[in-house]
Amino acid sequence: MRDEKLLKKAISLMPKLIYKNVSPVGTDYQTKQLKKGDSIVLDFGDHQVGRLAFDLKAKGSHPDAPAYLRLHFAEREIELTENPKEYNGWVCASWIEEEYIHVDVIPSTVKLPRRYAFRYVKIEVLDISDKYKIYFDNVVCTSESSADDTKLVALNTTNELHKSLDKVAIKTLHDCMQLVFEDGPKRDRRLWIGDLRMQALANYETYRNYELVKEGLYLFGALTNDEGRVGACIFLEPEPEVDDTFMFDYSLFFINILLDYYRKTADLQAVKDLWHVCKRQIELAMNNLDDNYVVADSDKLGWCFVDWNLGLNKQGSAQGILLYALEAAIELAQIVEDVLVEEEYAQYYLQIKTSANKFLFDSENGVYISGSITIILKH
Repeated sequence: MRDEKLLKKAISLMPKLIYKNVSPVGTDYQTKQLKKGDSIVLDFGDHQVGRLAFDLKAKGSHPDAPAYLRLHFAEREIELTENPKEYNGWVCASWIEEEYIHVDVIPSTVKLPRRYAFRYVKIEVLDISDKYKIYFDNVVCTSESSADDTKLVALNTTNELHKSLDKVAIKTLHDCMQLVFEDGPKRDRRLWIGDLRMQALANYETYRNYELVKEGLYLFGALTNDEGRVGACIFLEPEPEVDDTFMFDYSLFFINILLDYYRKTADLQAVKDLWHVCKRQIELAMNNLDDNYVVADSDKLGWCFVDWNLGLNKQGSAQGILLYALEAAIELAQIVEDVLVEEEYAQYYLQIKTSANKFLFDSENGVYISGSITIILKH
């Protein structure tokens, strides 16, 4: 499903990126002349998210063959010693940031079109004519982010450790703030709703870019599946589109993100625009309850994220997340003065909470339990 009205609003909220040119630090790379088999490592001093450009120049005879280069980008210096060909993980290897390029005309300015997330870049000369050597000049990374550092709210503390931790956290958030809140600027590079919830909360205390949160809400509200379920993530290119991944908890988090946003902005129109999306998420979630108002076990519920451990039973967590979302939905119903829905959700909340305490709470150990075996035992 595609709500063109909501999508138009989302696109209108898309920010302009702020660009900054950053040069390598602590190196005299311009003086190093490289031949076949040589390499150079450039350090940009801090983590960057941006695009690399450089002037490639030659010494010796007129270049009579292209320069064949490999560029390996790394967030940590130790990554430069790793061989990407040996990688055998489940995440697609195409995310590894390396490029092989031929430069036919020297001297020339080389601008790499892709965006990278890195601090270090190692440039290797894979092959070159023996008649000349190459060197680099005017190396620059044009970093990009929608985070405006002039609007950053400083942390009010004299604790040096807290200052250091805050600096790292702010930098992480800064680099994830692109056209949307990306879950990571190196891998995935898209808007995930679970990440949006946490990034928005951090943003409210730091950059206070409320429109970036609002844009994310409208994107998720505009682009749902054919039954109106909010997706787990959104792609922006080649055009905005919801992924085919849907999770029980992520769909419900939409409600809590909207409430958090309203509490910070008092944007009543946004709540009115997106209230029907919230109600649909509750309606879909309620279909997963049994006659005892207990969320279906993991084998029937489908994907409820909670944790990366796919073998972990998520039933108990799902019950708690539904209560968390219902609590927010009740408050949103009050905000839009939807009295009948408010009363309905209050009854749901009481029934689901009562069932959680009856069927999922282990009074002997003082913990909530999860999974069909333990529920049978409780009966």
